[in-house]
Order: sequence, then structure tokens, then C-alpha cells
Amino acid sequence: MIGRPRDPAAGHAIVETTITLLAKRGYSCLTIDEIAHEAGVSKATIYRRWPSKLPLVLDAVRELTDERVPTPNTGTVEGDLVAVLDSYVTVLNTPLGVALARLLADAASCPQLRHAVHTGLVVRRQLALRTILERGVTTGEVRPDAAEQLDLVLELGTAALFHRLLVSDRPLDTEFAFQVVRLLQFGIGPAGDPVRK
Repeated sequence: MIGRPRDPAAGHAIVETTITLLAKRGYSCLTIDEIAHEAGVSKATIYRRWPSKLPLVLDAVRELTDERVPTPNTGTVEGDLVAVLDSYVTVLNTPLGVALARLLADAASCPQLRHAVHTGLVVRRQLALRTILERGVTTGEVRPDAAEQLDLVLELGTAALFHRLLVSDRPLDTEFAFQVVRLLQFGIGPAGDPVRK
């Protein structure tokens, strides 16, 4: 006997509600009861699709972060870096971005969750940043020896954004992204090239 087909609208509502509640509560306080109530579905509807909270959250993260992050080419490393970090700031200031950032903080004890969030939120943008920095080595805007430290440069830039979002009480905005870019340029730019005012 074939059961009723799944309602795509219900699945979408569940995923969207999961992300919204993650942004408000974090993973540890998220419950299937609350997701069902806020999404306007029964718990049975959720459990027919996902056996527990973890696979639901993993699917929600994958569905909403499954996008290609374009690599800009503005003509300068600085312009490209600002464009990518500005897009990062924009994402982090959405409910999805806040939810993913909170998930990273909650995911220390769950490798699956940490991997999904890191891949969806961080890795895609770091790949774009890496392409920009490698291009900068070719154009002479990035010192050749800095190429050996690209992983560290990427981690420092990412860490600055997450610190501002999760720890600091100051705004995470375009101006902050610009300051991060200038500081990174000071560390990797041609020798003797100071940070411009």
C-alpha cells in the first residue's frame, strides 16, 4: 500500500522553522516539539522525514547553504577581498548566518554537525578567498612567501568575523570587513607596503 505523498510545502516549512529557531535558541535548546508547533505540522510529519533532531538540522544546513560562492574579480586583491568578506558579513547577519554561527559554537561535541556547518558556511568562502590570494601572488599584490601561510590567513580572517558576531558587542558590518582586509593586507602585501589610512 502506498502512503500519501509528502507535502513539499511542509518540508520547506520545517527546514525554514528549524533555521529560525536555531538562530534564536541554538542547537542544544532546539526541540522537535517546538519545530512542529512553529512550522504548523505534527511531530509525526517531522519523524516521517527525519528520525531525530540531528539529521533534520544537518539536512536544513545542507539545503540552505548549497550554493556556489562566486569569486569576484574587481581588478585588485583588496577589492576582491572586500567583496567576499562583505558577502560573508551579509550572510552572517541573516537568520541563517546567525543559526550557523551558533551551531558552530554548539557543535564541539558533534563532528557531523561541525563538519556540515563548517563546509556550508566557511569552506565555500575560504575557497573564494584562496583563489583571490593566489591570484594576488601572481600579480605581485601578495608576497610569494605569504603563499605558504594562506591557511593561517584564511583562518585569521574568518575568526575575526566570528568573534565580532558571537563575542563582541560591536556591529559586524562592511566597515569591519574592510578593516580586516586592510590588516590582512599589511601581513601579506609586498614588503614595506603600509596599511593605508
